Amino acid sequence: MQYSEEQVQDLLHLRRLFYGGQGVLERQRRVLVGKLSSNEAMVMTDSPPQSNYSVLTSISHELRANAAEEHCLRLQCCCACFRGVSRFISL
Repeated sequence: MQYSEEQVQDLLHLRRLFYGGQGVLERQRRVLVGKLSSNEAMVMTDSPPQSNYSVLTSISHELRANAAEEHCLRLQCCCACFRGVSRFISL
């Protein structure tokens, strides 16, 4: 496929936005996984584990939300690419 210079610039900008968003989500995920592993150790040693289970549940919900955000980011980038590039190919 032959892209115009404007299309190439748009794709490069979209790529920067995508990888920037991916990086933010990756850093958030690493923090959450670190919290998860430290709280799992506390669950094993703590005698009233109910409070720690609620913390683990909260962290797992945050991880699920992070995965959903990543999925939305991918969809948004794919849609933007399709709308912005392929629309002009047929002209």
